[in-house]
Amino acid sequence: MKRTITLVTGAALAAGALVLASVALAAAATDVDAYKAALTSAGNTVTVNATPARHTSLHADGVLITAAKGGQSAAVELIVYDSRAKLLDDWSAVNGSGPKPKAATKEFDGKVLYWNENAVLAVSFAAPNEPGLAQAAADIFLGRRGTGGPAAGATTGGAKLPNTGDGASAAEAIGFGGMPAALAAAGALVVAAAVATSWRSAHRRAR
Repeated sequence: MKRTITLVTGAALAAGALVLASVALAAAATDVDAYKAALTSAGNTVTVNATPARHTSLHADGVLITAAKGGQSAAVELIVYDSRAKLLDDWSAVNGSGPKPKAATKEFDGKVLYWNENAVLAVSFAAPNEPGLAQAAADIFLGRRGTGGPAAGATTGGAKLPNTGDGASAAEAIGFGGMPAALAAAGALVVAAAVATSWRSAHRRAR
């Protein structure tokens, strides 16, 4: 009987820990308020344009957001979807690469595109945007804290632009104002390992 109880308890705990790990690995969803709060917490003065940016090639409107700091500014466009599935209706989005609109369009020419679970961010590194601030806005969207300067990456029209990446993988995903999903996942996996070790030890004693 003792052995049976040990086996059932160990299995239940391990299953619970693995469920926790799976939930933690899910990328955090993005919305306008969360992104605005993240920009503000980084020391920016943030302005949100009340007029939506409409795109004939998309099923969602964009929101124009300007971040200003130290006399410089950068305007970006955030396009939020209800879910990742809805985003994928409009975009080809693969972990580690920038998104590409499925419909033929020139609406995003000259901009670098980023995606994070349920949203796309369009960023211009040309004037009047300050490139370092534009990069910082992209880093915050991806859940990274950048150095404030564009990184070497994709080239458009001879201008060096940063790597687009994406925030859909656990390594990038951060819920604004919360714990990084990657950190939460790591903690959950540690718990799972500890439970497994404890179960093996108890199992040996039950013999």
